[in-house]
Amino acid sequence: MQEKYISNAVSGKSSRPLICLLVAFMLALLAVPSAVAADQNETFVVQNPITLPSGIKLGQLDISWVDKFARVYLLADDLNASVDMVDLNSNTLTMITPTGANKFAGFPTDPNVPGHNEISGPNGIATVNHAEIWAPDSPTFSGPIVKSSNLATAYATDNCDSSIKVISLISLQVTDNINIGGCFRSDELAFDENTQTVLVANPSEENIGKGVSLPYITLVDARPVAPGQSHPIITKITFDGTNGTPNATNGIEQSVWSPETGNFYIAVPQDGSDPTVGAVAVVNGGLARLGDNPVIRKFNVKNCNPNGAALGPNHELYLGCTPQATQVIDVRDGSPLATISQVAGCDEVYSIPGHFLGACGGAAGISDSDSLQFDQKIAGISHSIAGDPVSLQIFAPAAANSVLCGASPNNGCIAVIASAVTQASVTPLTLTTTQSSVVLDASASTSASGTLTYVFNILPGGPVPAVLVSGSKATVQFVNGPGTYLLQLTVTDANGGTSTSPVITLTYQPSGPGTGGGGASPVTIVVTGPVGSTGTSANTFVTNTSQVTLNASQSTSTNSGALTYSWSVPQGAASATILQGNTATPLIQFKALGTYTVTLTVTDATGASATSTITIQYL
Repeated sequence: MQEKYISNAVSGKSSRPLICLLVAFMLALLAVPSAVAADQNETFVVQNPITLPSGIKLGQLDISWVDKFARVYLLADDLNASVDMVDLNSNTLTMITPTGANKFAGFPTDPNVPGHNEISGPNGIATVNHAEIWAPDSPTFSGPIVKSSNLATAYATDNCDSSIKVISLISLQVTDNINIGGCFRSDELAFDENTQTVLVANPSEENIGKGVSLPYITLVDARPVAPGQSHPIITKITFDGTNGTPNATNGIEQSVWSPETGNFYIAVPQDGSDPTVGAVAVVNGGLARLGDNPVIRKFNVKNCNPNGAALGPNHELYLGCTPQATQVIDVRDGSPLATISQVAGCDEVYSIPGHFLGACGGAAGISDSDSLQFDQKIAGISHSIAGDPVSLQIFAPAAANSVLCGASPNNGCIAVIASAVTQASVTPLTLTTTQSSVVLDASASTSASGTLTYVFNILPGGPVPAVLVSGSKATVQFVNGPGTYLLQLTVTDANGGTSTSPVITLTYQPSGPGTGGGGASPVTIVVTGPVGSTGTSANTFVTNTSQVTLNASQSTSTNSGALTYSWSVPQGAASATILQGNTATPLIQFKALGTYTVTLTVTDATGASATSTITIQYL
C-alpha cells in the first residue's frame, strides 16, 4: 500500500475580501492584506523552494499539515526520523528530531519486506489547539526482525506499542508518548476541537500472535494533562464490519473532522470483498465520551477506493481515489456531487479557500472547490500536499533531483506553489515588554466595505491565565504574567469579509526594582499544594476535593519587610472561586471537574514582585 495522508477541515462558504490589518504595539506595526480571491481560471506557478540542510535527503515521507494560526507547515519525515516544520512567516525550515526513549522509529530495515513503511515513522501529523504537534509513530522492537514467512516468528520482538508523540510548539520537545498498542504503524489522525478528541488509525495490523490483528481506530482524550501523565485513551474500534463499521479489508486512510457536523469522516479504501466498493465511516467523538458506539453512519462509494478526504465550503467531502478518478460526495448523506476525471490516483488531499488540492500520481492536482471543476496539474511532487489558507500557498515535498527543487543534482526540497496573481504579504510581529499590561491597537486596519469589527484571541500554548480587556474592540489591553503569549487578530468588514493576522508573539519579561528592565526579581514564590494532593512538582497539583487551600507563606524576598499576596483566576472562569485572595493561604472552590489555573503575584515592601502560575486538576 502507498503512504496515506491527512487534510484540514474548511467549512462554510469562503469569502475573500481585501482587508488590511494593522496592529500597533509600542513602536511595532503589522500589515496583513487578506488572501487573494480565487477563481476557476486562476493559474498556480512554482515559487522558490524550501531547501534542506546540507547532507539531508528527502525521501520516505508521509502526511503534511498547515496550522494557519500557529503559522507552520509540518511534514512527517520518516526517512530522517523527524517532523519537518516550516515557519510560514519566513519560510524557514526546522527539523524536529526527538532522541532517547522518545525518538521516532525512522525507516528501519525489514528483511521480509524491503522498504517496509508499515514499521516506519512518524506517519500522520496534525496540530491540537494550535499549541501541540501530534505525530503517530510505529512500534519499537526489543531485538532484530527475523527473516521468516511465519509472521509470529518474524516479528517476535515487536513490542506492539505504536504511539503518538506529542510535541510542544513552544519548546519543540516531546511532552507525551501515548501508547496506542498497535503492532504496526499508527498513521492518519484528525482532531475534534469541540470534544477535544483525537482520532488515529492503525491501518496495517496483521496477526503476529499478539495485539490486535485487524485495522482499528483509537479515540484519545486531547485535553491537557499534568506533567508526567499521558493522555488517556477513550475507546478503540476495530473496523471488521460489525457495529456499523466498514470491513476494512485494505486498510484505513485519511480522516477529517467537520466543525459543521461535529463528526469525523474516515476514508476506507475497501469495504468487504468487492474491490470496487470503498467507504467513508462517520464517527462522533461526543458519543465515544459517553460510552456509546460512536460509529453513526457509513457511506459506501462505488468505483472509488478512497485514500484522501478533505472538506469543501458547501458540505462537500473531496475523496482522493486510488487508482480511480477523484469523487466528491455530500458530507450530509453521502450522495455523489461530482467526479473529477483529470485528477486520479490520489493519496493525501487538502483544501484551501477556493481550491481542492491532491497529491495524485506524482503531480499536484488542483481543482476549483466552488464549481467542482479541474484547474491544473503541476508535476514533480511526491505523495504529500498541504496548503496555507491565509496566503493560498501550496506546499508539496519533492524527491531528490525533482525539477521543482532547482538545479540537479539535489537532495529534494519542499516545493512552494502559489497563485500567479499578487500574493498577500505578511510581516511577522514579535514583541518583548517589561510591562504586565500593554495596549494592542488595530484601529488603522482598513477595508473598502464599511465599518470593521475586531476580535483579538489568545491562542493556546502560552502561560495562563492572560486577560484581554475588551477583546472585541480595535484597541485592547492585554494583562498577563511573565512568559510568552500567542495572539491573533481577525477583522470583519460590513459585507462579512474577514482577514486574519499571522500569530503575534508577545513576551513579557518583568524588570527588577531599580534595574531599568530585565533584572531578576528579589521575590521568590514557593507554593504548597492542598492537603492530600499529588503531583506537586512545577506548581501542578491533582486533587479529588472541590474545596482546597494553597499555601504561599514560604515565599521570600531578599528585601526586608512584609509580603503581600494577590491570587486570581482567568476572567470568565465562573466555575472556580477564590476566597481570601489577598492572603498567603487562599481558599479555592471548584464547581465542576476540570483543569484550573491560578495566578499568584507576591510583592515585597519595596514594590518588587514576582508572578507564578499554578495548575490544579480537580478529578
